[in-house]
Amino acid sequence: MFSAIKKIWILLGRSIYTGDRLRKNMLAITFLGCVIAMVGTGMTIINIVQDKGLVTVTTAVIAVLGLTAAFCSYFLNNRNVCIWIAVYVSVFIFTYYAVLGVNEGFAILWTMLVPVVFCYFLSVKYGLFLSLYYEILFIVMGYSPLRAEMLNYYTETFLNRFPLLFLCSMILNSTAMIQYHISTLFQIDHENTLNEEVEKQTVLAEQKANAVEKLSFQMIEALATSIDAKDRYTNGHSYRVAQYAVMMARQLGYSDKELKILKQEGLLHDIGKIGVPDVVLNKSGKLTDEEYFVVQSHTSIGGDILQHLEDFQGAADVARYHHERFDGKGYPSGLSGKCIPEHVRIVSIADAYDAMYSDRIYRKGMDKKVIRDEILTYRGKQFDPELTDIFLKLFDEGKLTAIDAYGRAFPIAENGVRIKNMITAAVEDEIRIISEGSGEDAGFDDEKITTILNHVKERCRRDLMMIVLKVSGRDGCSYSKDQLDDTINAIEYAVGRIYSVTGGYVHCGQDLLLLPLYRMPDKEVKEIIRKIYLEFYRLANSNAFEITNHVLGVKD
Repeated sequence: MFSAIKKIWILLGRSIYTGDRLRKNMLAITFLGCVIAMVGTGMTIINIVQDKGLVTVTTAVIAVLGLTAAFCSYFLNNRNVCIWIAVYVSVFIFTYYAVLGVNEGFAILWTMLVPVVFCYFLSVKYGLFLSLYYEILFIVMGYSPLRAEMLNYYTETFLNRFPLLFLCSMILNSTAMIQYHISTLFQIDHENTLNEEVEKQTVLAEQKANAVEKLSFQMIEALATSIDAKDRYTNGHSYRVAQYAVMMARQLGYSDKELKILKQEGLLHDIGKIGVPDVVLNKSGKLTDEEYFVVQSHTSIGGDILQHLEDFQGAADVARYHHERFDGKGYPSGLSGKCIPEHVRIVSIADAYDAMYSDRIYRKGMDKKVIRDEILTYRGKQFDPELTDIFLKLFDEGKLTAIDAYGRAFPIAENGVRIKNMITAAVEDEIRIISEGSGEDAGFDDEKITTILNHVKERCRRDLMMIVLKVSGRDGCSYSKDQLDDTINAIEYAVGRIYSVTGGYVHCGQDLLLLPLYRMPDKEVKEIIRKIYLEFYRLANSNAFEITNHVLGVKD
């Protein structure tokens, strides 16, 4: 019994007025305060007319305190002030009314409203305390020596029965209010549990959606990377174009969602190159008219690939029309001006800039000043003039620099570390020429490799050096051909792991790997070699081989 009462008492200590319930309760207190203020004002006027003396003051105080409670609840949002105002009014004023039999004993009947008003609007605990206080007061008035004095204001029947009537009212109202309070707490806990579960499921759903979106974007990036891999001279091109486009669109006030869409479109703009034969795409010489037409077809192929994907309609337009010109002289459809979608016009500028800045096997990347003049020359002809101005502003502020070097087979700067695919291709050509001329497939020594470097320097106008890696069997160790092949694969993979630094490698016979580099400090070369060795020994599954290395420079 005691534990049950204790549990109920603890529950009564928890407020049911939180969130939306608190807001509604404050409005109800405001309304109740206004009603009390109006009733108090009306009673004050009546008491003034009837010359009730001190009673007039008490009703005026009730009116003022009712208005104060309404103000505190509505403007200050403070329940505690309202509760204490109600407590003081009830205790002092109604005690005064009861003991002095105000209004011929009628005033005491207002106390019947206390349990309901307090328990429902303010606090069940305070309502119980006040109800108990009044019950004790009425018992003292009716069943103590004070009874003789009270008979001057109340009848014997009233003094005998009103304490019992108030007790019954208190029990009924308090029981109902306690039940209301507990059931409301249960409802709040249930709602909180549901809300927590909904929030939990919402978070899980968002996490899954983000994971799917991330996976989709990663797949798009992987696809873009594979597209760029077909053209060995444009490594990282799709990513850079996408980033340039996003940077321009941000200046136009695009939202984050719109920027994500544009980035995906930029990544997929060259997807049509999948349908262009490698022999044409990577041709080192000048294209014939027929071959040029084949290369141009990548725009239509890309549009056709993406046009049936509902979520990639913008990407289909970008893939199909990114070689259209503002003056209508582009391909494949000859669109002009604003008829070209804005995303396409943005990507076309980014695409042209990256193409001019990138090296080709038949030329070096253009100087930035030349590129700027070229873009400005074709403002309003090939490119949207307004978008061109935005791009050139970013260009002049140096904001494109952070993107320029991403994913390139080598930096444009002469002191860059990475080697372009054209260099490795030139080395392969020189090896083939020497092999065909001497009838040798292997046995390249340092003199021949240095000759290769000198020829490549003349062809590509680059100052180069070469890391020579040699795979050989350890003294006293026997090995099979499969073990040798596995070791060669391991060293190839190890070199490939730092492709972003070195750019590529060339086989020279079965046991030699040549890594052409721009000329750089010895410390940086040693760091490259160290990383290759670390990766190789992590992968190698045979101790029968060793890797030796040395570095060759270019003779003047």
